[in-house]
Amino acid sequence: MIDKSIFNTSTLSDVRDKTESWLSCIRYQDAIVAQVPALTGILFSVESLTVEMFPRILSCTIASFFLMAHIFAFNDWVDKMVDYRDPCKKESNFLSKRIAHLEMLSISIILGIVSVLIFAMLSYQLLVLSSIGIVLSLVYSFPVQALQGKRIPILSSVLHFIGSSIAFLLGYVLFSEIDEKGLLIAFYFSFIFVAGHLVQEVQDFKGDQKNGIRTHAVQFGPNQMFITANIIFTLSFIYLFWLGYINLIPSFLKYLVFFYPAYLFMAIAVARKGLDYHTIKRFRTQYRLLYGVIVAIISLSVITLY
Repeated sequence: MIDKSIFNTSTLSDVRDKTESWLSCIRYQDAIVAQVPALTGILFSVESLTVEMFPRILSCTIASFFLMAHIFAFNDWVDKMVDYRDPCKKESNFLSKRIAHLEMLSISIILGIVSVLIFAMLSYQLLVLSSIGIVLSLVYSFPVQALQGKRIPILSSVLHFIGSSIAFLLGYVLFSEIDEKGLLIAFYFSFIFVAGHLVQEVQDFKGDQKNGIRTHAVQFGPNQMFITANIIFTLSFIYLFWLGYINLIPSFLKYLVFFYPAYLFMAIAVARKGLDYHTIKRFRTQYRLLYGVIVAIISLSVITLY
């Protein structure tokens, strides 16, 4: 007979708590935000959306989410002790949630494998692109600190630029081939993500400096990097105007440049308050919302023109 005691409330509660702890270590919010380029890429890759496309779109979206979740989980596993020593990050660190480092590594590996397998079932191009994404993640968060791309100024931004382009192309090649149009639109998202990463480095400046992490902000100073990030964000608005001007996207979208004063107002307000962790964190939420509105308008305009 089966010993029913193994199914007692205490055991089930332990399993549930452990599962919740594992799931809490996945950075859902960041992974969801990272889906925006891929979903926009899908919209630009087709002339019209049909019901028959949705199973492939859903599969691609799930695979992309797992890929981004893998990248963040692997990065968190590599930085486990650095984040644990940072007062601003300790609470969200997986070690604080009683998740062993081997468990976190396993979660990351499983997410990456499932992602690549789903992409492989969709197309060879997606298999190649997702594999490149995995390699970029490994280069960026290499377990040996001296070889980590994230600790090498300029290289870390190059990795973000390429990785963000791939994120868009993961959606674009679902129904199309990689071409000049796809690459040029992908670069728009690359500008945004590179600038956003520099802002994140400014946010994490004190913790990175304390732990000897050589980011752009630590190497060149947080003020200089905040200015650089704002210059790149400004270029993203100019670049979007250019994409509309040459009709690579609907021409009226070039007028989205009028959102720029709203961004500039937020950036100036942050600079006046001071570039501390919590102020920058709020700023990141604000500009993400602004760019979310911009991308939503772009997406809706593409849909209405089908």
